[in-house]
Amino acid sequence: MSQLAIGQWQSWNGIAATASLTEKVDVRLSHLRGFELQPQLRNHFHQTGFSANYKIAKRWDAGAGIMLITPTSNKDTRTRLFIRAAHTYRINKQWNWINGIRVETNSANENRFKQRIVLSSRVAMRKRLEPLNMKAAAGYHLFYNMGGRAITYYNDKREPVATNTPDGFHRGRLFINLDFKLSKVLSLDVNYFNQHEFNLLASPTRKMNVPNASGRIQRPFDNYNMIGVGLTVNVDKLLQ
Repeated sequence: MSQLAIGQWQSWNGIAATASLTEKVDVRLSHLRGFELQPQLRNHFHQTGFSANYKIAKRWDAGAGIMLITPTSNKDTRTRLFIRAAHTYRINKQWNWINGIRVETNSANENRFKQRIVLSSRVAMRKRLEPLNMKAAAGYHLFYNMGGRAITYYNDKREPVATNTPDGFHRGRLFINLDFKLSKVLSLDVNYFNQHEFNLLASPTRKMNVPNASGRIQRPFDNYNMIGVGLTVNVDKLLQ
């Protein structure tokens, strides 16, 4: 039975501050704390991030940022740099369709992958619903991994045939977001996603979740559900 089938859950909760530097440039500073809820409650990681977003045109925006991620288990902080771009298509008066791409590179102590490409697509409300002052969004993230710790692959006779990094499409996240505007200064996000890992279009010597010579699974799939909240402070409104 897979991890997802027995109901693995995590909770990621954070706080962030946003501010405008110019009419086209916004910055964001955030801190996120993750917990594992099963099989027992325990700290999972801390993540501090800084990013900047640039409004290229009416339908296009781009950004870049840095994340410092510290797993609770070993305190070995990982550094992640990324750039991203997105296009917004107006479906109608109530809905937007946003498609984006994000490219990441990670420090050497991130052994699951060195680089990642993240393809994203989501549908989001353009206007808030009363009386909750809420906007909703739902979508999907598809991850392409490159690099990381290599895996040795074996044939049916348990003979080694190749040693490669498991490059390929190996992760997806189906997500839902509810954004509540509490005031001019504060907004609250309620987030859920289901992470599922797989071997999509991967050659036999680029797969994850494969056995070693003794039959033990190497790099098992990491499937779980996440639910969390995030509080955002709008510094521009705070200083008015």
